[in-house]
Amino acid sequence: MTAVNPKVSVIIVNWNTKPELERCLHALTGTEKSPGFEVIVADNSSDDGSVQMARSQFPGVVVLENERNCGFAGGVNMGMRNSHAPYILILNPDVALQKGVIGNLVEILESVPEAAAVSPRFLDEGGRPQTGYFRKLPSVGQILFFHTMLEKVSSRIPWFVNTWLEEVWDISTGPREVAQLPGACMLVRKDVLDIVGPMDERFFLFFEDVDWSFRMKAAGWKLMASDDEVLHSGGRSFEYTTSAWKFARFLLSLNMYMEKNGSPMQKVLSSFLTMGNSYLALFLRSMQKFVDSGEAREYAEQRIDAHRMFLRAMRNNASLGAPSGDKS
Repeated sequence: MTAVNPKVSVIIVNWNTKPELERCLHALTGTEKSPGFEVIVADNSSDDGSVQMARSQFPGVVVLENERNCGFAGGVNMGMRNSHAPYILILNPDVALQKGVIGNLVEILESVPEAAAVSPRFLDEGGRPQTGYFRKLPSVGQILFFHTMLEKVSSRIPWFVNTWLEEVWDISTGPREVAQLPGACMLVRKDVLDIVGPMDERFFLFFEDVDWSFRMKAAGWKLMASDDEVLHSGGRSFEYTTSAWKFARFLLSLNMYMEKNGSPMQKVLSSFLTMGNSYLALFLRSMQKFVDSGEAREYAEQRIDAHRMFLRAMRNNASLGAPSGDKS
């Protein structure tokens, strides 16, 4: 699987996703051999036998082991430090590549020299296009309409979605420039790292790819979306985390992004909107517990836990690293 002088280094960050990792590696063995590629698995201290499986079934794969869960950005950066090709394909283990995709993505970057990176479209296991991966960069409007309780209404109004949330285009138009790329499958020029640096490991999870995209755009590079398609089963590592941790980690990373890249007013409004929404949600969910029972009451309690975790992290400036139960 590993070429002598690889053109592409495929980096897969793994944490307790043994079945998906095995499927992903099998799919890679069925892709084209030109351009040649090397495969690097950066494991974040899994305890499900992922490392043993990769080494025994795929001896050509380079397996790197972290002593603790360093997050997605930490795994990507470790893989990039050990890569040897001019192009880096960051790939989630729950993504299965079809034949020809790697070569097509390389051709796009070679034909658009001002492009730093390119990503394909995602299909679910039923072959249906997935949304939510080519979003516009975060803004106060996006936070207000899609990261508060207004989301239930805003998401049903196409104008709000098209204006504030997601890039939408006709698949027949071919590759096009977009605002950000998803870390689930992204081909990057390695020499771009000399200009923008690696992923910011402070994010741990969520928005590290958005921040990276922002830095590439700020440095004058283009980001491209391809009409190539890959199968994406979606977020399987999260099965090992609590929903409260995911919710809190997402909003914390969103605020970290705005704190790092936003204007002074955007920073203030981001914290005000997300924290204000959580305080309001706590009040409403607490009232809901008095009138609901069974599953509805249980759901209200779960949401209360999630908002409390986020608010504690914001008040205490906590990092919310590895989720509870992880051995790090």
